[in-house]
Amino acid sequence: MAPDGKRAVSASDDKTLKLWDLETGEVLATFTGEGAMESCAIAPDGVTVVAGDGSGRVYFLRLEGLSG
Repeated sequence: MAPDGKRAVSASDDKTLKLWDLETGEVLATFTGEGAMESCAIAPDGVTVVAGDGSGRVYFLRLEGLSG
């Protein structure tokens, strides 16, 4: 969950990360990785997402230019 409590990120076996607007339930963005996503977190800055997949890859994403 983002520090402001308005967004959350989820990881899935279908290789996706999704950014959710918690007020509307809308998916704001989707990222597809190389393997099943096993973990994710939004950093305290509210902009950086760190995620890991089943093969050991680590992804760093920036949530810039998204409404919500």
